[in-house]
Amino acid sequence: MSLSGTGALFHKSNRRLTNIPDRLVAGNRPCVLVYKQHTEERMLDMEMADRIQRLRKESGLSQEELADKMGVSRQAVSKWESGQSAPDLEKVLFMSDFFGVTTDYLLKGTEPTCQTVIPAKEKPDAGVFTAAATALNLLGWVLAAAIFYERQTAIAAAVGFIPIIAGCTLYGIGMNLSDEKTRGRAKRSFWKLNCWILSLPLFSFACNLLCGAPGLAPYPVPVGGIWKYAAFWFFYFILNMLVDGWLCRQKKREASQNGSRQE
Repeated sequence: MSLSGTGALFHKSNRRLTNIPDRLVAGNRPCVLVYKQHTEERMLDMEMADRIQRLRKESGLSQEELADKMGVSRQAVSKWESGQSAPDLEKVLFMSDFFGVTTDYLLKGTEPTCQTVIPAKEKPDAGVFTAAATALNLLGWVLAAAIFYERQTAIAAAVGFIPIIAGCTLYGIGMNLSDEKTRGRAKRSFWKLNCWILSLPLFSFACNLLCGAPGLAPYPVPVGGIWKYAAFWFFYFILNMLVDGWLCRQKKREASQNGSRQE
């Protein structure tokens, strides 16, 4: 059989290697196998790159944020997603756990069968903990104010702060047990409301001590002139408005960052 005939047969059965010359097919078969293996590995890397990029975007993460969680540079993640390089086994295992997919899916795109699917335990929304904690804090302040107004004793007022302590504790636990994707919004919502609730008794203690009123009253007592009472509410509103304004700016900054992630 002639060299041209051999080349024709090779081209017919291996369409991916149509650019390989006949002399390479006839006399350098090991080189052809190496080329074919390299081509298949390259295609596999590109497919894995697409899957990594899709999983990252579905999780709402930028390349830099994913790199921080994995302990690598942003350039490394960029090379993975462009197919210039592939992550090592340790990083593949990390992404498998982080994104909730199998290693077979990351490496080969193999979807798990119904028999092998293990439903992941979904974490609760952080907003649930924020709402419950806020309700406890508000209840605590109302209870403390009502008891102190009725009995004018520090012990009675302290009893009202028990729900506030419980609310703050619930918030801290919730931020650790809830879904990480919902924590940022929940934190902003919590402090946007609770900065008003939690700062009121603290400011009241300070104002009452300075004015000679009962120091443990959870609300400002109008003693020492109306101007001191007015000054209390002025600084109270100004400070909390500044906190809310800062939280709004943080929200806009995160929204702009989320928009840039889609590029």
